[in-house]
Amino acid sequence: MNAQMGSSLPTEKLDRHNYASWSYRMQQYLVGQGYWSYIAGTLMVKPTAGSTNLTVWEQGASRVMYCLATCVQDHMLSYIRDADTPKAAWDNLKRLFTASTTARKLQLRQELNNVRQSGLSVSDYTVKIKDLCDSLGAINVNIDDDEMVQICLGGLSHKYGAFRTAITTRENPPTFIDLQSMLMIEENYLHSKSTVPDGQMLYTQGRSGRGRSRGNMGRNGRGGARNAHHSQRAMGSNGDAHHPSTSHHNQQVDCWYCGKTGHYESQCRKKKSDSAESSRAQGNYTASSSGRIEGRSAFVM
Repeated sequence: MNAQMGSSLPTEKLDRHNYASWSYRMQQYLVGQGYWSYIAGTLMVKPTAGSTNLTVWEQGASRVMYCLATCVQDHMLSYIRDADTPKAAWDNLKRLFTASTTARKLQLRQELNNVRQSGLSVSDYTVKIKDLCDSLGAINVNIDDDEMVQICLGGLSHKYGAFRTAITTRENPPTFIDLQSMLMIEENYLHSKSTVPDGQMLYTQGRSGRGRSRGNMGRNGRGGARNAHHSQRAMGSNGDAHHPSTSHHNQQVDCWYCGKTGHYESQCRKKKSDSAESSRAQGNYTASSSGRIEGRSAFVM
């Protein structure tokens, strides 16, 4: 037996959430140190008084009790202190956490069913799902890979709507690990599309009058005829609006799509970009497409 047992004790302390992982690590540690026989072996029972082996047994048992006491939270010490043998102390802890397993299962399962990405990155979101599944696995509740994929897709934020639709309609859905990689690629793509170069001007100047006038009679926004004199001043030789008054007027209107001022809904760059992105994504995420989904498919082929 290793006399230097205390120099390399496990650092994980037992709490109400980690009994399965704690007991496994503690068992492996005690086996490696040669003391597991005090828990499940020939040294479980304390020798009778006067036995020649009593002193040696007590020394070994004290080391095991010290190890257990050091690796639990302070409020759990009574379960060890009240035990006569290391075996009894181990069983006390086991009964304590076995009794609370059912409630823990229900809690973790509810958290997993309600998990949402919200403001989390793809990496943090998928790691959160994996941690919850691992915690359930530690108490003998196994979540299969297909269910993990469905849970992950169901909790994605709305901007991944096209991606979610494409994945759920595939004949062969990806594994959870492959889905993580595909989501990271999609996250990078969406981030690059949402980045607007500094100094980019509103899409209003030089466009507000185009295609919205006939002859000398222009139209402003969604309706309202301008008088001929104002239209002639606002229109250039090529039919585009150049006069500052037109630009000034557009700066007073609100877009019904994005809520920003300076342009009408029909001129909204975000609306056009979203429409183009939706059409592109719906086509590119099918199994037969040759766009970005081929890059992702490499993870699951």
